[in-house]
Amino acid sequence: MSPSKRRVSVDATFFCSFANRKTVQHTINVLNPYLKVFTCSRNDRISCNDKRFSAILLALLLTLCLVPTTLADVIFEPRSKFFESHREDMVYVDKVYIANELVYGYESPEDDDMLLSASDGTRLYISHAYTDANGEKWGVYDWDTVVCWFRLSELEPVYDTRDFIRDHDDEFTDYADELADLPLDGGEMPLWQYPGSGSKSGSVYLDEYFEHDTYALYVYLDAEGRAWVYFPYVFGMEGWANAADPLSTEPIVFDANAPAVTPEPTATPAPTDVAVSAEPSAEPEIERTEEVTATAGVSRTLSTTLSTTLILVLGLLLVGFVMVVAVVLILVFFVLKKKK
Repeated sequence: MSPSKRRVSVDATFFCSFANRKTVQHTINVLNPYLKVFTCSRNDRISCNDKRFSAILLALLLTLCLVPTTLADVIFEPRSKFFESHREDMVYVDKVYIANELVYGYESPEDDDMLLSASDGTRLYISHAYTDANGEKWGVYDWDTVVCWFRLSELEPVYDTRDFIRDHDDEFTDYADELADLPLDGGEMPLWQYPGSGSKSGSVYLDEYFEHDTYALYVYLDAEGRAWVYFPYVFGMEGWANAADPLSTEPIVFDANAPAVTPEPTATPAPTDVAVSAEPSAEPEIERTEEVTATAGVSRTLSTTLSTTLILVLGLLLVGFVMVVAVVLILVFFVLKKKK
């Protein structure tokens, strides 16, 4: 018999210690049409196809490796019919904007029904942008049960870490263990939106699982010689750590000579039928908040955060299932080999 056709067999007594003979035979017979790895004969002999077993086990391991990559590439889309019908024209921006005046959110760029009003100074997270036929740029805002579209010409983009990286890219150096002396005793290290922002983007729990040299990417030195370490992704967060005093929660605000960010120039729109002079009746007004996450990659609305958690849980369940199946197959394979 050729190696590719080689089979090994073992008595079903080992498996019958966990289940009766009929159960073992039934389980194998159910799986056999799909996997064709194990078969059970009438004399309680179980056979295993080595080559097919190895292929299935390899496929399971590859699936396990691909799950984290799949989860990392998820981009959440707003719950908007207009977005779905114009998906190919949308641009992913993932940015926080601030209202320059009293502004209104509409059903869509083609619908003048006003759904929301935002007062001067209100911060709005915009996930995607759309440019209409008149050259007007619109941003979609998705919060809780409200999904509406704002004119970006009426909003000011908030300076964030992506803008900081763009403006200071030539000043960065590679990470060189600036945080090597961190005490891994269960404390927390705050992460800042960007050097000098004074606003936190999150905090990192310091224990034996935190590997600074794995997560840190590069370093920025400010005018006073403080080293700021950039973490593009650490435990679902992005931000900068102050290497001079990494555990301090006191905000440090300074001007990093970053140019002010202005809205992208847009063409003057032709007159439209959208009327914004009338005050909308009984429209909810967004309360001004003191802190809104503006860091790229982690600024998400509450509903998006819940969706992210659900996907992560499902991903972990999938990983666990694949691992259990792989372990069971490996144990069965070695038992068959041992009994050969």
